[in-house]
Parts: sequence; structure tokens; C-alpha cells
Amino acid sequence: MSARRPDPSAPVGTPPTSPAKVTATAASALHVGLWVAWLLSLASVIAQGLGRFAYSLLLPPMREDLSWTYAVAGSMNTSNSLGYLLGALVAAWLGRGQRCKPVMVVSLLVAVAAIGGCALTSSVPVLLVLRFVTGAAGAIGFVLAAGLLATLSKKAPPERASVMLGIYFAGGCVGIVFVGLLLPLAVPDPSQWRTAWVVLGVAGLACVAAMFPALRVATPEPARPAGDRRFPRAAITALLVSYLLFGAGYIAYMTFVVALLRADGASATTVSVFWSLLGLCGVGAAFFWGPLIGRLPHARGMAFLMVLCAVGALVPVALRGTPAAMVSAVLFGGTFVSVITAVTVSARASLPSRYWTAAIGTLTVTFSVGQSIGPVLTGLLADTDGGLRLGLGLSAVLLAIGAGVAALHRNPEQRHDQGDG
Repeated sequence: MSARRPDPSAPVGTPPTSPAKVTATAASALHVGLWVAWLLSLASVIAQGLGRFAYSLLLPPMREDLSWTYAVAGSMNTSNSLGYLLGALVAAWLGRGQRCKPVMVVSLLVAVAAIGGCALTSSVPVLLVLRFVTGAAGAIGFVLAAGLLATLSKKAPPERASVMLGIYFAGGCVGIVFVGLLLPLAVPDPSQWRTAWVVLGVAGLACVAAMFPALRVATPEPARPAGDRRFPRAAITALLVSYLLFGAGYIAYMTFVVALLRADGASATTVSVFWSLLGLCGVGAAFFWGPLIGRLPHARGMAFLMVLCAVGALVPVALRGTPAAMVSAVLFGGTFVSVITAVTVSARASLPSRYWTAAIGTLTVTFSVGQSIGPVLTGLLADTDGGLRLGLGLSAVLLAIGAGVAALHRNPEQRHDQGDG
């Protein structure tokens, strides 16, 4: 067996690095990357799981107690989405450079306060404002935390970077599981929706506190060169359009699917199991789809996942009963968060690293526009003779069209250096 040649680029006298030491270093880097991704994903737990998705569980008792129409109920998530849109627009500017971490923390604390504040009022205008603030502050924290992780993962191989990003975006599903298990235990009576909002606020505060170890490791992205202010949006046009359609389609499902199951006679236990299964599948999807997304060229991974997502949304529209609900939870829950991972991976492959946070912010803006349209449009349709099935059918159609648009995206032929910027 021949001896291993020393690295010619190493300084004279530097002992050769053994393969075992290289492997151990790589494993250590992966370990650090994964635990930082998990902790940063708590921003997604707050913005998505607690700030948005939890409302779906509280919608039926709030609607009954406050005598809302489906249009009013949908407007609550539209207000949240409009706030999310504003937050996404200003996140990259507010959190530029060294301001990134403090702005992120303050934003998440504001979001948590607004979540808990929903317990204090029955006023529709006040609730709309609180939902708006939750969305705006949550989006700022979400975008900045995603930017921190994107910068941390830029030197990782594509498959590993996809897993790290998948873990981050799975935070919303962790929040779904957490809320699905927490609320029935902490608030057994669904009619006590005010207490549920307080519980969610306290849980969000604990999430912010748990993020601090990751903030010691993660660093903001490098500043752009002087005079380099233009963001090349043309490189991701198809991604932006597809992501807008995804935002409209997915939020319509997430807002009203529980109401549909309740209308079909599902018990509280069935709804809790459905919600938890949906979230668990989303968490598992981060590991299941991550390597595949990293290997597929262009946005084919995004298109494929959106097709499965559309099928999952269509199942409870076409079929009734617990088995159909669980199939929908597996298909939709196992793909919708991975779509977010896939679009981020495609954007990273299409742009230099100095634009990644701006790209995430821009994609989040278009996503938020879709989210603002989806709940109101679906709610208006649900108030017609077609009912919730007509509204949720629209969700599946929008997701299918978005899949077709994603398939049109092509990454630039020029490959950007992973360490660019």
C-alpha cells in the first residue's frame, strides 16, 4: 500500500491530514449545521406554526362564538398574509449586515406578543390588526433566520444544504405537530379559544429563548460590493409566479380543511390526529425529499412536489371520511413544506450568494401576495351554494397550475461559486 501524498498547497512541514480526520471534520461540520438549522427553525415555528397555522384549529370555535361568516373567518388569515407581505418587503433592509440578529429577535418577540394578544378581544377590527402584526413581525424573523441559514449552508454540498434548508422550513410543520398536541392537552374545551391564544403566546416566547445558542454560530451574509444594488429578478421569474400560485393554493387548504372535516362530522380526536399527522409528515419530508431536491435540475423538484400537493388537497374534496382525511394529511403534509425548500434551492442555484437573502425576501413577498388572495377567495366561494368543497377545489387547481409554471424554470448555465460574495 502506497503512502498518502501530502497536500502540495500546504505549508512546508505541515503533517498530512489523515482520511479519518477529514471524515471526522466533515461529520462535525454536518452536526453543527443540523443543530443550528433545528434551532433557527424555531423562527419558522413561530411565524408559520403558531402565527398562522394554529388559527385553523381555533377558527371553528371562534366563528361559532363570534358569529362570523366564512368570508370574515378567511379575512383573518388574509390580514395575517398582508402583514407577512409587508414584513417580507422590509426584512432584508431592516436586517442588513450586523443588524440581522437583533432585528430578528425583536421581530419574533413582537409576533409572540400579538399572538397572545388575540386572547384579549372579540373585536373584528382589533383581531385583524393583531393578525396583521403577527404576520409582519413573523415574516421579518422568518426571512432573516432563513438568510442566516442559507449563508451557513453555502459551502455545503447541494444534498446536505437541501437537508439543512429542509429542516428550517419544516419548522412550520413542527409547529403544526406541537400545536396539534399542545392545545387539546392544555385547553381540552375547544370553546376556550382565548386561553388557547395565551398558551400559544407562552410557547412562542419559549421558542425565542431557545434560539440563542444558534445565534452564536450563525453569521449574516456578506455585504454586496459597492454599487451592486440591482437584484436580477429575471433569473427567477418562473419561480416567483409559481410560488405566488403555491401561496394562494396552500393557504386556502390550510385555512379551511379543518372546517371541512368538521362539517363532514369529524370528531375532535379525528381532527387532532389529522393535524398532527399532517405536521409529522412535513417534518419527515425534510429528510425524505431533501436529497432528491438537491439532485434534480432546475425546478423539477418543486414541480413534482406541487403536483403531489395538489392531489393531497383534492382528496378531501372528492372523498369523505377519516381514511380520505388521513391520505390527504400524508400527501399534503409530506410535500407542502418541501416545496418551500425546493424553491429556495432553485433560487440559490440561479443567483450569486450575495443575493440569497434578497431572493428569499422577494420570493416570500410573492408567496404572501398569494396567501393574501387565497383565504378571502376561498371563503367567498365557501359562502356560496358550492360550500367549502368548491373553495378547496380551487386550492387544488392553483397548485396544479403552479406546478406547470415551475417546470418552465431553468437555472442559468453559469454556475455561481458556493462561496461567492
